[in-house]
Amino acid sequence: MKVLQLNRRNLEIIYSSFFYLMLLLWSDAVVAKEPVPQRKYNFNSDWLFKLGDVAEAKEVSYKASDWKK
Repeated sequence: MKVLQLNRRNLEIIYSSFFYLMLLLWSDAVVAKEPVPQRKYNFNSDWLFKLGDVAEAKEVSYKASDWKK
């Protein structure tokens, strides 16, 4: 019965085999995942816009009736 000697070449084979096995398992796990459905939501639907800096806009009583949606 021959005992496996752990010389440099045998260790390289063992490590590279382990690396490729892990790479194969990882790639299979990544490819096998089902895509997550994406949801779109426009959280800006009620926001108003005005180009420029309006100093009075910080006041609660400010009316933004001339601003665009």
